[in-house]
Amino acid sequence: YFNATNELLNGQTTFQSRSLAAAPFFHTAGLNAFTTPTVYVGGTNVIMGTFDPGEILKLIESKQINHLFLAKRIQSLNCLSNKFDFSFI
Repeated sequence: YFNATNELLNGQTTFQSRSLAAAPFFHTAGLNAFTTPTVYVGGTNVIMGTFDPGEILKLIESKQINHLFLAKRIQSLNCLSNKFDFSFI
């Protein structure tokens, strides 16, 4: 509850938020700091069933994701990102 509330207080999560749930829900940031606050304000959550780096990039582009939590090691995806249009971010 408090993680979600703190995220909402920063004012960046709104009903226009489109969050990609790519982290496991046992990780508090993936669930409580991104997915739950988006639900609270009426935004959209796109939930992945399994982790697939290529699918993450496709979903960011196709669903115009503007909220995403990834572990530092996963952020190395940017080496593949030149194949996608992220100009909306």
